[in-house]
Formats: sequence, structure tokens, C-alpha cells
Amino acid sequence: MIVNERTQQTYLLADVEKTICDFFYLKPHLTEEDFSELRINEYRLWELTTPEKLQQCADAFKVVRISSLIQHFISFLQS
Repeated sequence: MIVNERTQQTYLLADVEKTICDFFYLKPHLTEEDFSELRINEYRLWELTTPEKLQQCADAFKVVRISSLIQHFISFLQS
């Protein structure tokens, strides 16, 4: 949660895992072949999260396609 001290407004920011899962959810046309085009810096990504946390977030969506795609995405990044 971020608070703007000047306006006293509060903002909620998504975790890295949620942001990645949302991206895959909102781009249903993506396939495993598209992963190399995403320009993801895997070293920086693994500094911010873990494969386990990313998969847990994907599983929380309760959408088989998202869980499967994230599983393949993790494998792609680790290879």
C-alpha cells in the first residue's frame, strides 16, 4: 500500500506475481512460442519473486489455462 502524503490518498499495488498472472489472463492469445518475444529479464524477475510464489499465484486464479501457461513460462525462463 502506498500513501500519497500530500493528498492522503491510498493506493494498492499488485505484487510481481499477480501482475504477471494478470498479464497472461488478459492476453488469452499468448502461447509458449510467444515467451521469447516478451523481453522479460529473468535474472531480475527471480530477484523479485520465486517460481513457487509465481505458480501459487497462478493456481489462485483457478483457471487451468493460466496455471499451465505459468508453469510453461517458468520452465522457459529456467532453461
